[in-house]
Amino acid sequence: MCIRDRFQIQQIDARGGTNMEIGFNQAVEMLTASEINPEYEHRIFFLTDAMPNQGTSDSGGLLSLNKAAAQQKIYTTFFGVGLDFNVSLIETISKTTGCCYYSIHNEKDFKLY
Repeated sequence: MCIRDRFQIQQIDARGGTNMEIGFNQAVEMLTASEINPEYEHRIFFLTDAMPNQGTSDSGGLLSLNKAAAQQKIYTTFFGVGLDFNVSLIETISKTTGCCYYSIHNEKDFKLY
């Protein structure tokens, strides 16, 4: 990760909503904008509580986004954060090639990954 990326991550702040669709689409756009080498797999690391309340929030729509990315060899690892992590949603939308998820319940779990 370069310094520019770290700076951008540090600029993220809570705005009272979870829009998984926008976050996912922006990650795909970042990867596709940087000439994807077809010899390699590319991966999105998605930290979420999986409680979307804005944008596409149904499992079918989010699964479609994930499948479309996988067709471009862009795979996703979801890290479920928080005690109210919506495992059911992530189990459904991660049922596609190259996708997986982990639940993080505390700081110790986070350090393992």
